[in-house]
Amino acid sequence: MYRAIRFCFSTLVLCAALSSAWAQDQQAAVAEGQNAALTIPAQLPNHMPSLKLYSLEAFKRGQYADFVRVLEHARTLRPDDPHLMAQLVVGYAQTGQKAAAYTLMIQMQRQGLAFDFDQIPQTEPIRSTQVYDHINKLLKTATQPYGFAETAFTLPESTVMPETLAWDAQRKQLFVGDVREGQIARFDANGEAVAPAIDTSKLWAIFGLAVDSERDTLWVSSTAVGQWRPYKEADYGLAALVAFDLNTGKEKQRYQLIPDGKPHGFGNLTVAKDGSVYVADSRQPMVHVLKPGSQQLEKLFFSSQFTSLRGLAYNDDAQLLYVADRELGIAMWSITDQQLYRINKPDTLNLSGLEGINYWNGHLFAIQNGIEPARVLQIRLGEDGRSIEQDAPMVAALESFDGPSYGTVAGNSLLFLAANHWPAFDLQGKRLPGTHISPVPVLKLPLARLDEQRFPEFRSRKATPADQVDHAPPVPDEQKQG
Repeated sequence: MYRAIRFCFSTLVLCAALSSAWAQDQQAAVAEGQNAALTIPAQLPNHMPSLKLYSLEAFKRGQYADFVRVLEHARTLRPDDPHLMAQLVVGYAQTGQKAAAYTLMIQMQRQGLAFDFDQIPQTEPIRSTQVYDHINKLLKTATQPYGFAETAFTLPESTVMPETLAWDAQRKQLFVGDVREGQIARFDANGEAVAPAIDTSKLWAIFGLAVDSERDTLWVSSTAVGQWRPYKEADYGLAALVAFDLNTGKEKQRYQLIPDGKPHGFGNLTVAKDGSVYVADSRQPMVHVLKPGSQQLEKLFFSSQFTSLRGLAYNDDAQLLYVADRELGIAMWSITDQQLYRINKPDTLNLSGLEGINYWNGHLFAIQNGIEPARVLQIRLGEDGRSIEQDAPMVAALESFDGPSYGTVAGNSLLFLAANHWPAFDLQGKRLPGTHISPVPVLKLPLARLDEQRFPEFRSRKATPADQVDHAPPVPDEQKQG
């Protein structure tokens, strides 16, 4: 939902590209740290807010050995977090560990990340070497635009905070759901509005859309949030999965969770060939399922390992549900053995900052807006669907990018939102001063197998035994217990 922003890690001293969520945690940590003298424990907890607080305290005190120790432990929990990587390079620089700093910079560069360590005064001890100059130059050039995406059409100005897309292959129509007004627009392939309209009068903000053409159904996930214009405090916690008739635009059936005393929010969703509907919970680390013929949503799995669930994609052939997490990357739920797994991936592939994911013909397409540069990745999966064999950026740092978010497969193309409007509103839905909202382009990318070279400059990379594990380990956490 939220695109990356710039944030000062410590009072105009160490600036790095941090996500808004990290920034909020750090601000809270500073406030708490002002009221109490912190002691950094010898045994560090597996709790990211605490680790962020400890790292900030160590940095403020100039205790760089502790700063490095905390960050290295944090990276065992968030290995792909580019902000932790950048801060750790600073820590290594301040503790005289040039080789470690250069190694981490190389890893960032191999993962396609962009950064300029010249802008951080605390990296002075590792500068003025040919190694540093070469790596840092490569990191800076990663901000340059890469690839080309055609503009299918641009959404009208009235579509504020567009969040989700769904393609109806039978009718050749695109559905677009927005958060601000809680409406669903219906377009033909040329971007012209078509009828019938979807009756959203009983919905809140729209977070997920999926078309089941075989059953003439549009599935919609809707949740009451502060950015939804008619929001009232009494709406908090309201969420529903709703089925609409594609022919009439009228609501067919509504599904809500049995109250359990916890806040829930329905986010991205996907539909399997058998009609099963899977929906991510934006307020709890879990995924729900509505099975064919069932009248009640069920808990598919719960795992506190997740931090912020985003996109979902289903692989019918392998019976795998792919789950994108903002900080942890991609996991998968096996329908066959009812187990949650981590996906096998090369160390040179960074899957942090994920927003949307889509499945097509043995591939995943991942949209990352929480890293710099923002990009769309193509990932070729192994035959069992549980490992990544090859990956490549399709586009990155395009001029039209302003927080690209979610997409949908439309035949042999990927349509996706090039920008989002989340940074223009606060949590209460008030417009932030000085912000500008532009109409959002819907971009189009041609799809082909990754091993079929389509462009001379297409930079793909195959995984090797050196950077890929042999088996996707289960997530060591709760599976079905909430």
